[in-house]
Amino acid sequence: MARFLTYWQQRGELGSFDPDVVAELFVRLTISFIANPHGVLPLGDTEAARDFARRYLAPLMYPQSGSD
Repeated sequence: MARFLTYWQQRGELGSFDPDVVAELFVRLTISFIANPHGVLPLGDTEAARDFARRYLAPLMYPQSGSD
């Protein structure tokens, strides 16, 4: 996954971040969702899951500097 993130960064499609760290976070989250799919996160509703991803996961790939 880190290799894909690096590729997209080089193309200018993603922000500046450590792709190894973000890849590990996404993999760990995915494993957690598979191991325990029940919780308050809207994983069963496609549109709600997309909204969740846009709100909470996308910022990992488009980080803002502390001055913004």
